[in-house]
Amino acid sequence: MTNQEQAKAALRNWADMAGITPTAFAEATGYKYQHAWGLLRGSRRVTDHTVGRIFAVYGAAAADPISHALQGEGGSEPAHQQKA
Repeated sequence: MTNQEQAKAALRNWADMAGITPTAFAEATGYKYQHAWGLLRGSRRVTDHTVGRIFAVYGAAAADPISHALQGEGGSEPAHQQKA
C-alpha cells in the first residue's frame, strides 16, 4: 500500500469514526462539497494542504495519523509542523 493509499484510508477511518459527513467536512474546511466528498471517499489525493486544513479545524488528534500515513513510516515531521 502506498503512502497515498494509507493517507486516504486514515482519512476515511477518521471521518467514519468521528461521524464526519461530506457536508460537515466541506463546511468546516471550506472545500466545495464535491471535493470534500472525494476526499472522504478516497477518490481525491490527500495532500499536505489537506492535512493542514484538517489540523486547523479538527486539531492534531485528527491530522497526525493522516499526516504520518502520508509521510510514510519513519518520515519527516507531520505536514502541519514542517518548516518552510
